[in-house]
Amino acid sequence: MEDVHTAVGAPVITSFEPVSGAPGSEIRITGSSLSSVDTVRIGGAVVKIKNRITNASLLVEVTAGAKSGKVQVRNPKGSGESSDNFEVTYVVPAIRSIVTAEPGEMVFGEIVTVKGSNLKAVSGIEMAGAEATLIYTLDSELQFKVPFLSGVSQAQVTFYYQEGESRQSILSDEVYTLVSSDLAPRVDEAPAQAMIGEQIILKGTNLDLAHAAVVGSYTVEFDSKTATEIKLTLPTTFHQDTTLDLILLFNETEQLVAIKDLRITVPAISDEVLFWPEVTLGAEASDLAPFFDPKTGNTYTPYEYQAVKNSIYIYPLSYGSGNTIQLNNPANNTTQAPRFSCDEVALPAEQIPNVVKYRVLKTTTSRENVYIEQVKTKTLGKISPEIIAEAGISNAGTSTPRYGSDQQFVTGDVLMFQKFDPTGVTVLEVGFIEILAVDIQPVLGESTVTFNCFFQK
Repeated sequence: MEDVHTAVGAPVITSFEPVSGAPGSEIRITGSSLSSVDTVRIGGAVVKIKNRITNASLLVEVTAGAKSGKVQVRNPKGSGESSDNFEVTYVVPAIRSIVTAEPGEMVFGEIVTVKGSNLKAVSGIEMAGAEATLIYTLDSELQFKVPFLSGVSQAQVTFYYQEGESRQSILSDEVYTLVSSDLAPRVDEAPAQAMIGEQIILKGTNLDLAHAAVVGSYTVEFDSKTATEIKLTLPTTFHQDTTLDLILLFNETEQLVAIKDLRITVPAISDEVLFWPEVTLGAEASDLAPFFDPKTGNTYTPYEYQAVKNSIYIYPLSYGSGNTIQLNNPANNTTQAPRFSCDEVALPAEQIPNVVKYRVLKTTTSRENVYIEQVKTKTLGKISPEIIAEAGISNAGTSTPRYGSDQQFVTGDVLMFQKFDPTGVTVLEVGFIEILAVDIQPVLGESTVTFNCFFQK
């Protein structure tokens, strides 16, 4: 008997049938090395794996949102693609009835049953712009959980489906009255606009059930919380005005859209300083460029090293002893540059010219905290070595600050970096970086660091 779990090499597709079908249709894929396939796509959209029948046969289901195109399979060894396209037959879902506990009402968190036909074509459900959670979908019936909304008393249900390259929608005939649950927070008062770094106040009921907030990709802890009021400070990591939902997390897995389309504003950056947002550098084995020039905001690869080495101020390297990465003084020693290579040829064993050292600023030191706040709120003005000296901030003295709670810096820290003369005594230039993210990979050399950078003009 064939071992279903045996797969040799990347998967290969030799055929599939049928060659077309609507969402909910099953496709049988034939080929080799299929038993360990973990992802199947049609037209670039992920579809459901129903059964890994044998190493030569795989059964999948066309899911809502699939598009006509090649069938692609992937396993840990690689990927394979069909020579022919699968054609998705697009159908329009029909909604016959929406069953709620009380006619005309929906309670936040309630499980609602929808009956109709072609319901497997439904790719998403929203109410008042908030996404509902699909519980299950059959062709004639589906269930969804009513999303938790704030400041909305009535809403229709919007059902989305795919039609070719466009996303279409159907509205429920009935407008439902939305009812709060005693098991969920409710926000009655909240601002529509706020600035980065600003503390905002939410007022309502059951707010003590919430444990955190989410704004975009950032999780925000509360400054304070009672049953009727939450205070929180917006992240300072945004570098341009943006509009996002502010979501409260509660009951571990539930979400409440506390503010729909919160307008987050960012102060205009002073024209007396250079500002480079969201710079990401990769360590020596990463695919990302490692070298950064704060005068231009450019990043450079090892292939460009010889032409730009006089402009390199910042680059990361792995630090195996601490299982982390570090930033580097380019002129620290001759062993750093050769850790980077071009076509497997190491860079020269030489000190990179610029002498750059770092200082992690501390919020507990008032004169340093002034600059921390200005960097984070994007209100930093003119800077120079003389201005920094007059502010009473000591010169940078660390050549290789390392990331980690037991090292020199962590995410959210602000570091001052200074370029010195070749003797390492006189400060020539100064800048600041705010650490936005550090991604430590299992292979340390593939790790990355992301920061905002201010540099003197």
